[in-house]
Amino acid sequence: MNEDPGWNLPWKSFSYAFAPRWAVQRAAKQPDSSELTFIRQLFASCSLFLLILTVIFLILLGSVEPQSPQAAILISIVLIQGIFGLILGRHLRRRLDCSSDATLVSSYRTLFFCRVYIGLGVAVTSFAFSLRLGPKWVYPIGLGLAIAGMVISAPTRRRLNSEQNDLSSNGCHLSLIRALASQPVQGIG
Repeated sequence: MNEDPGWNLPWKSFSYAFAPRWAVQRAAKQPDSSELTFIRQLFASCSLFLLILTVIFLILLGSVEPQSPQAAILISIVLIQGIFGLILGRHLRRRLDCSSDATLVSSYRTLFFCRVYIGLGVAVTSFAFSLRLGPKWVYPIGLGLAIAGMVISAPTRRRLNSEQNDLSSNGCHLSLIRALASQPVQGIG
């Protein structure tokens, strides 16, 4: 679709990983920012968060003392959370509110962040388990599941077109991409 502005991400958008509340307030003050660009910037920041978490894990890796009796339980928890997150993220079909462009954008933003945070949750859980309880290889399993969840949730043109097809099949005549690209970033209180 020609309405999609693409992934033109400035380097400063990666700082959003460290201060997301500040990022929302800053983006809301910029007149040329759109919800779609901002959602993509925050998605990129969440991806950077996974990288930062992995670097911290690798730095602290030598200090972890694995306790193998708990390994099966920890792996089971990470796998259940990860697989559940992938299934839920993929099939989470909250009905988008198509009454106006603003409500469509707001409901899409909520759905998008639910999907992303479900995916990130398994990485954080496996990180904590690996560093606190061991074994060391629990985190890479959770990281793999988190990356899969992020790929499924990415606000790509293909994903947005899929959402648009769902909207159209439910009788919505608004364009999701146009609404996301034209709506300014909504601030937070």
